[in-house]
Amino acid sequence: DGIRDRDVTGVQTCALPIFRSDALRNHYARTVGRHCRSRAGFLAGVNHLPNLLTLARIALTPYLFLLMWRHDYRALLWPFALVGVTDVLDGFLARHFRWQSRLGAYLDPVADKLLLSGSFLVLALSDAIPGWLAAVVLGRDVLILGAAGGLYLAGSRRSFPPSLWGKLSTF
Repeated sequence: DGIRDRDVTGVQTCALPIFRSDALRNHYARTVGRHCRSRAGFLAGVNHLPNLLTLARIALTPYLFLLMWRHDYRALLWPFALVGVTDVLDGFLARHFRWQSRLGAYLDPVADKLLLSGSFLVLALSDAIPGWLAAVVLGRDVLILGAAGGLYLAGSRRSFPPSLWGKLSTF
């Protein structure tokens, strides 16, 4: 009937058609969505897992900053590795199982910028790296965010998908 689909895991899910009116879409989702959700099985609520991993990464960030501030790099190794694994894992899960969400599209880059920029700032303030290096990295991020904000406000660009160059510049 065109309203049910099978996702990559074989679980039956709902594919809502595009409606011109919000009221019609909401009515359709309420009446048909119940049937589809009930048949989705144990994976029905797992589609939020990438967002939960990203939120966990954000929650762990202050602890990482504390360990950096104390120069406790041995204790920092495993939590920092865990943050890296969750970053890769949330992206993989979102793409592979098509669990992308608008919230995740905003949260993931925020978590990355928070960790990267915050790390450089804490390391510079604790004299672990030269201040000019942190200024270069933070200045680059401010320029990127300013340009993206300007394009967004000008209306010429509404989405900023990740690029290979952006991912490589993180390293």
